[in-house]
Amino acid sequence: MLFWLAGVYFLVNVRLPRVLPAGANVYLGQPLAWLSLGNLAYLSWRFGLKERPVFSRRLTAMAILVGLLQVALAILAGLALGFGRSPYSHHPLALLGNLFFMGTMLVGMEISRAYLVVLFKRGSPVLSVACVALLFACFSIPLGKYTSTIDPQSFFEFAGETLLPAVSQSLLATFLALAGGPAASIAYRIVPELFEWLSPILPNLGWTVSAFLGTMAPAVGLLFVQRQLQWGYFPSGRPQSQESPSGNSWILVAVVTVSMLWFNTGLFGIRPNLVSGASMSPALNPGDIVILRPVEPESIQVGDIIRVVQAGTPILHRVIEITDEGGIREYVTQGDANNVPDRPVSADQIDGRVVLVIPKIGWLAIGVRRALPWLN
Repeated sequence: MLFWLAGVYFLVNVRLPRVLPAGANVYLGQPLAWLSLGNLAYLSWRFGLKERPVFSRRLTAMAILVGLLQVALAILAGLALGFGRSPYSHHPLALLGNLFFMGTMLVGMEISRAYLVVLFKRGSPVLSVACVALLFACFSIPLGKYTSTIDPQSFFEFAGETLLPAVSQSLLATFLALAGGPAASIAYRIVPELFEWLSPILPNLGWTVSAFLGTMAPAVGLLFVQRQLQWGYFPSGRPQSQESPSGNSWILVAVVTVSMLWFNTGLFGIRPNLVSGASMSPALNPGDIVILRPVEPESIQVGDIIRVVQAGTPILHRVIEITDEGGIREYVTQGDANNVPDRPVSADQIDGRVVLVIPKIGWLAIGVRRALPWLN
């Protein structure tokens, strides 16, 4: 099943776009690929599992309500921040084609998700849900999203706006699949999908707001559904302790997920930045993660490493000189490995000061970013 899932992901993201025209790819090739996955997953679910979760109408209805809550929060944010036109066609034939494409993908993903999480739950339900959720979160993101992270800023925006919400939503969908089978996870996921594909206007949110809502709503939904299971609200025919992990485990998962989002978007007052160049070697090397903190320009001293934005490009360099002529203060920076200084920058171009360096842990992100273009 895992190999088939990976094969379908490779087909729809790499192979089919090369060999089929755009229309045939989206409305024929990709749906057939997802249908093949769904058929294999259904047969495995039906005949390959000795024990399966009991279908619960209450749990399925609760999953729909959580999906509606997620959509409602997005609409409320749109009322405050504005709406934009949907990028999808709303011609009747195009709508039918889009719904067919979305439906086959959803069914294929969710039946295979349910099969895998139930298959692996025997050792540790929490570990099973976490691993399967991470796997399906990664496979739910188009390959082009990974390859578009060409600089540190775009990488962290991708992590906040796309990856973390995908992980949060996948955690909830996987938990629902473990508790109530594929019907429950489909019921949750289909609501925001229908809103996205059918609505002629969509909330026009900044990436930080989108990241916050996309991560927070599923995390709250996860805790709520899990609490209902603990209270026995959804009859399952088995003791609750065998059906779902402990509440403390899921509280920890939700807290970690939301904390990662807040840290990534700077809501703690600090934020990470990936070093991808060698201009500050040996102080900062490619693959290092630096922690930035907002700083008052007056407190910057010669020798500080700061992040400045020049011509739209963020740069991490050391301050080598501070000038103050006619009441206008400017900062001259230079990379430790460079022979010439940068152009002077003003205070409003400074985007934080480095307060901590964590060596090498960002190499995984750099390696993935460099390897992904070879798949295209």
